[in-house]
Amino acid sequence: MIRVIVNDEETLLPDGANISTLLKEKNLEGKTVVVVINDEIVEHTKYDITYLKEGDQIEIVRIVGGG
Repeated sequence: MIRVIVNDEETLLPDGANISTLLKEKNLEGKTVVVVINDEIVEHTKYDITYLKEGDQIEIVRIVGGG
């Protein structure tokens, strides 16, 4: 297991977890979100290949449309 910080909350994930794994764990799979890891925005096309490491600081921002 690895420990990461997601939106200021400690989260445990399985070893080898990537951003897609994290989004599924947080029930955000398929939602429009922006993911920032250690102050760098990750392109959504790289969610499957961006693996998380112990201590990563992650911010997930959900994009909601409306009028």
